[in-house]
Amino acid sequence: METFTLLGTGGQPHASNNEVTFQASINDELTLPVCNDSKVGLHIVDLYINNEIVALINFSCESYLGKTAIYYNYGNGKMYSFVIQEEKVILE
Repeated sequence: METFTLLGTGGQPHASNNEVTFQASINDELTLPVCNDSKVGLHIVDLYINNEIVALINFSCESYLGKTAIYYNYGNGKMYSFVIQEEKVILE
């Protein structure tokens, strides 16, 4: 499966050509499968570690829902796998 990775800038959301924006601390990474479809809408995922929000992900293609993504938190050096869903995602 083809994937792409977005890099956190610590500032404004990082947009991609794959209809996803990613806002996180500098050097955090988000790796997702490439998805494209004609069903679009505004979808938001909030990632939390220890009850603190660490990243915001916005996407417009519905085919991202239910896919597995990988988030790397540069601050703690840990990698987290999670299923993309429209809600608060607690990473452990």
